[in-house]
Amino acid sequence: MASESSIARHGHAILARVDEEEIVRERPDSRREEETIGLCASCRHVRRVETERGSVFYRCTRAATDPRFRKYPPLPVVRCEGYEADEGS
Repeated sequence: MASESSIARHGHAILARVDEEEIVRERPDSRREEETIGLCASCRHVRRVETERGSVFYRCTRAATDPRFRKYPPLPVVRCEGYEADEGS
């Protein structure tokens, strides 16, 4: 990168500013995501919710039908009775 570049970390993405004009967004690698989010990163019942301001939340769809689950569980989730691996992960 050019000497004028700067990098800022924002939880769910890394923003790299090159020559103060171009912004490059990179997703964190899946290992990092699993460490910060836990089981939700690979669960079929999770829905990733991103706000207009860039905040990211992970919503458990099981919460809609089962009161044992929190709609937005505190992360990372390391144990969950409702966890089912997402076949697409």
